Amino acid sequence: MNSKIIGNIKLWILALILATSTFSSYFRYISQSEYNFATIVMPVSYILFFLLAVVFFGSVQIELKKVWHSIFIFGIVILNFLFMLKFGLPKYYYMLAENLGNIQIVLISVIGVLIVSTKVISSALNRYYFIAFLFGLYYTLFFFLGVFERNQYLNENTWGLFLAPFLIYLFVTYEKITLRIIVLIVGSWLIYISGAKTTLVAFVTLPIFMFIFNKVKRPRLVYTGLLIVGFTFVYLAAVIKSELIIQLLTFRSLLWDVYIQNVTSSFSTIIGGTGIWKIENNNLGVWHIQGSGAHNTFISLFNYNGIIVLLLYVCFLLFSMRRCSKRFTVSDGVLYFAITFQFAETNSPLFSYIFPSVVFLVNALINNRTEQSEENIDT
Repeated sequence: MNSKIIGNIKLWILALILATSTFSSYFRYISQSEYNFATIVMPVSYILFFLLAVVFFGSVQIELKKVWHSIFIFGIVILNFLFMLKFGLPKYYYMLAENLGNIQIVLISVIGVLIVSTKVISSALNRYYFIAFLFGLYYTLFFFLGVFERNQYLNENTWGLFLAPFLIYLFVTYEKITLRIIVLIVGSWLIYISGAKTTLVAFVTLPIFMFIFNKVKRPRLVYTGLLIVGFTFVYLAAVIKSELIIQLLTFRSLLWDVYIQNVTSSFSTIIGGTGIWKIENNNLGVWHIQGSGAHNTFISLFNYNGIIVLLLYVCFLLFSMRRCSKRFTVSDGVLYFAITFQFAETNSPLFSYIFPSVVFLVNALINNRTEQSEENIDT
């Protein structure tokens, strides 16, 4: 059998194993199984993904400088430990316990990225995106045809985000403008009928971001600008309280204001957080967001862990990007989507085995090498 075909089969096996890791948690939710098999399947299959990648394609020379920016994530755990020793408050014990749980997937990912070539990971991810796309397409079309009710199995934003990474892959890799326009139109329609508004905003604005990116050619600077614009918009939307903005953001701006006020109520909470992800009684008088999270990963992290941890997280984001670039990669597009998504949705816990978290984390760890690896990638 042709070596290229064999290599392709191996990559599909890796993609299926990665899909097993991330989608098992959704299956448990849909089936409402009492047996928590996902807690075993997710880490085991995730580790197997990297181990088989080494078996199939060999390991690479370990260079710690490739993932040095992961120190900011480990720094969150260290900071929580120091806060626990210094203040001894119950919330810091809880924070430390949760962040130690989060660090499991980060540690596995860091080791995996160190021993597996970026080209192999990128190639497997592209196939993984296609598998997720099929899941999202299945729900979207069946919902459109009236077979499913909206949010019958999973939240509409979940189904919509399954669609986005593969559509981004197609948009970035196609060089002809006509093909890109077709992907943009068809993709926007699919995401629109799925009901995933946050994903739709990220996808339709991708060409603008891509244009700016290719003009500036300094990814870290561009993403810094993206974060500044995002933080400014979120703050202004929270404090202005415009009825138009409230409706457009489906009451998210009201939640942002509640959480910002909650964490800034004292100097100690600004520095060390409140230790809670959700405010059960937000006194907004809107039933469907009562007891809701902040619908913003950055505000949620600020409220939960404080400003220092938020700054560590932002540093992890920015230093995962390349200083300079020659072209826009699939990883750049997926990270743009992931970061934009985090401005309107909360990753809780911060890192986990679910689809958006894995997509974000792995791309954040490999992005500074994707330009070189995607030049001759076997797609």
